[in-house]
Amino acid sequence: MGNKLLVFCLLAIGIVILFLVLDILPQTPRSRKDLAIAYLMKGDPEKAKAEFTIVTELNPNEKGVHLPLGLYYLDREEYDKAKLEFEKEIEIDPEQFAAYHNLGRIYTQINNYKEAEKYFLKTVEINPDYVLARQDLVVLYFSQNKHPQAIAQLKELLRIQKPEAMHPQIIKILEIYAKEAAFQ
Repeated sequence: MGNKLLVFCLLAIGIVILFLVLDILPQTPRSRKDLAIAYLMKGDPEKAKAEFTIVTELNPNEKGVHLPLGLYYLDREEYDKAKLEFEKEIEIDPEQFAAYHNLGRIYTQINNYKEAEKYFLKTVEINPDYVLARQDLVVLYFSQNKHPQAIAQLKELLRIQKPEAMHPQIIKILEIYAKEAAFQ
């Protein structure tokens, strides 16, 4: 009888501890962030957004949380909300080049090319090998007839990426410059 009582008490204590862990653990910013990432990987952005939002409530200065929230809003063309999230990520982590790049994307979408250029250039200042920002700079400069700048960015892009791996739009621009013999 004594052994059964001991087993029962240990089991009851184990269950109580389990409930405490389940109740406390999901409230830590790290575990919520991991859960949000798992939802993203599973393809459930709504649940991911909810978890990332909880993380910002638990720890407003948690690195790597505002960037995915910004992407969530950017995908839905909610540019003002996206912009706030990217700016918050940069405030927390000034070297977060993807946040700068996405601010550039927002400004491109709203036709503020001067601001877009500023953020794309900041992106490649932080990460010179970031292909997406280099591509965006090529397209931006080409569309504004800033050919010397476009060619300079194309050269940088060729340094870090093989032509066959480039976006079709970039290949088309490259071909135009090659035909004009401007690309040397």
